[in-house]
Amino acid sequence: MMIQTPNQKTLHPLLAPIFLIVLFAAASIFAILIMEQQKTPTLPNDTAWMEAYFTRIPTRELSVKQAKIIKNSTAITSAVAEDAGVKITLRSVCGNGLSTYYWLDVELPESMNAGQGYSFEKYELKMNDNQAPITQNGWSSETLEDGNPTDHRYSLLLTTEFDYYPGLDYQFDNGIVRTLHLENIQVMSENGEKSSLIEGAWDFGVLFHDEGNVIELVQEPMTVSEYSWFDYTSYEMKPIFYEAEINSVALSEFSLYCSGKATPNSERNTISFLHPVIIMKDGRTVRGGASGGGNASYTWHFSAPISLDEVAFVKLTDGVVLPIPQK
Repeated sequence: MMIQTPNQKTLHPLLAPIFLIVLFAAASIFAILIMEQQKTPTLPNDTAWMEAYFTRIPTRELSVKQAKIIKNSTAITSAVAEDAGVKITLRSVCGNGLSTYYWLDVELPESMNAGQGYSFEKYELKMNDNQAPITQNGWSSETLEDGNPTDHRYSLLLTTEFDYYPGLDYQFDNGIVRTLHLENIQVMSENGEKSSLIEGAWDFGVLFHDEGNVIELVQEPMTVSEYSWFDYTSYEMKPIFYEAEINSVALSEFSLYCSGKATPNSERNTISFLHPVIIMKDGRTVRGGASGGGNASYTWHFSAPISLDEVAFVKLTDGVVLPIPQK
C-alpha cells in the first residue's frame, strides 16, 4: 500500500495553476518579442533643426506642446538615396500628412558647383495605400542658406500638401510607410526657363505618428466679406471686395482648409482672398501662408505647427471670429 505524506497532499493541487501562470507569462513575453520584431525600424530624425526653423523669427516661441508635435509627429525609415551620381539624405521630417516638411541635403558630383541650389522637376508623397481617398494638391521648395556656395552640396526644405474635404476621416498614422519620391534635378536658365540637369529618382521612407486631428469650425453656412488691398490680377494696390458663403473651415495642427462660393456681389471669385490668423490662448498669433487650391476651396499652411487645445479662436477676416468648439 502507498502512503502519502501531508506535504504531498497539498503540493499536487497547486501544480496546475502554477504551471498555467508560468505558461501565460512565457506566452506574453514571446508575444511582446514578436511585436517588437514587427515594428518598423526608424532612423535619426533631427527635429531640433525643425524646431529652430519654426522659431527662426526672433519674436516667435514654441510652446511645450508645439515642440512635442514636431518631435513626435513622424519618423524616417529610409534616409539615404543615390542615383545618377547624386546622393540625397533626408535629415528631418515633421507633419501630419495633410501638410509635411522635409529637410534634405543634396550632394552633387564633385565636379559640379551647387551654387544656390537646384530644384526638382517632380516630388510627391506616395501614400502606398490603395484605399487612401486623398490626393496631393501642392508642394513648395526653399533652398536653405549654404555656408559654402562654391562646393557641390546644398540643402532644401520641401513641403507637400494634400487636399482636405469635409468629412475626410483618413488616418495617416495607420502604420503604412509613405514614400517621398523625387525626380530629375533642374537648373533655372537666365531667361527663367527650367531645363533638366540630372535625370534620376530618389525615394525616402516616412512613417506618420501624428493622429492628424481636424476640427470643423463652421456648423452651418455663413457669409463673410473682406477687402484685399492688392489685386493679383493687375498687380496693383487697390481695394478689391470679396464676399462668399462659407460652408467649411477645418483646422488641423499644420494647416487650415476653407471651402465656399463667391456671391454675386464679390469682385473676385477665388476664396484665396481670405487671410486667416490663428489666435492662441496665450495671446500669440500664428498666420497662415498660401498653400494652394481653387476658386471654391483653399488651404493655408501655418508659420509653425499648433496644438489644437492651445487655440483660442480663428480670425477668418477682421470681422469674422470662429471659436473652437468645446468638447
